[in-house]
Amino acid sequence: PIQVYNNVNEGAYYFAEGKGPLSNKKIRAREVHNDVRGYMAELLSKGIDQSKLDTALTKEDAQTVLEYLAAEGGLDIDKLYKASARRGYSESPGAGNQSGKVGDANKLVDMIQSGLLDPDFYNVAEYTYELQMTMFQAVGGMDRIATALQKRVAPSLKLGAEVTNITNLPEGVKVTYKDATGEHQLQGDLCICTLPLPVLSNINHNFSGDVSRAIDYIGYIQTGKIGLQFKRRFWEEDDHIYGGITHTNNDLTQIFYPSYDYLGKKGILIGYYNFNEKAVRTGNLGYDDREKLALQKGRLIHPQYDTEFERSFSVSWHKTKYSLGGWAVYNNETRKTQYPALLKPDG
Repeated sequence: PIQVYNNVNEGAYYFAEGKGPLSNKKIRAREVHNDVRGYMAELLSKGIDQSKLDTALTKEDAQTVLEYLAAEGGLDIDKLYKASARRGYSESPGAGNQSGKVGDANKLVDMIQSGLLDPDFYNVAEYTYELQMTMFQAVGGMDRIATALQKRVAPSLKLGAEVTNITNLPEGVKVTYKDATGEHQLQGDLCICTLPLPVLSNINHNFSGDVSRAIDYIGYIQTGKIGLQFKRRFWEEDDHIYGGITHTNNDLTQIFYPSYDYLGKKGILIGYYNFNEKAVRTGNLGYDDREKLALQKGRLIHPQYDTEFERSFSVSWHKTKYSLGGWAVYNNETRKTQYPALLKPDG
């Protein structure tokens, strides 16, 4: 079975370490998103009003765009952004005459100087095609898919076997592997190889030049995660965050909140999910120091870490022997020059 995976939540936080006016403060994502959207709409509206856009717009077209910007950015009648309920309240609305108090907008210059418009806070989880809502995940974890497949093919599986050589023969293919009992060989009509390319690059083979170059050339991303188990789900009980991601500009990069077991007794957060240089730094730490880093930086956003933490588990995929990276990173050039060789049979 599958369940909804909530990767976008306007109630999660942005947290920018630094020296700006809004640095070292947790700010709801909805506040930043709507403030930036409002100011950008205001700036563009001013440009259209002053006929300073390098785009040919009729008077009617310009008016249509201005009306759209006013609605999209929450501008007032003077085309100025001064905050609205969509960014949240400093005093929540309630029953009777409790209409609530809209929070004051953050100044655009303060957000810029605090780094909240830097790449660390781009809305990739909301805009990237393969991450757009609605998303799903397997109940019990994504490895349930592999486990289900394993049950179907269990009689054919040979576990604990490390492949050391793949050799194309005049007819068929030979695979050499080693296990606890020694070295063995298998021969077959063909071999469907799903090894990660960095692993395959270190295995002896006699593939064609095009395939060998593609295997060696295509890089895999460096990435790591840590899971943190807590006694209670304080992010839900105290912060009213149900799923989604908090973004930071420190080595945590992101904190993921679970999309299941809402208001249960315990819970697990992804305490960091980082990439590239940040993943290398955390991956070079021992398990205890990774945990220490996650707790040290995480408590800046959630001080409840200190009293509610129980245990952790971390993984660094680029340092995992049979992965050596998170996933392949392609660009337009490698998709044209290298990837096609991996799509065709070899031998």
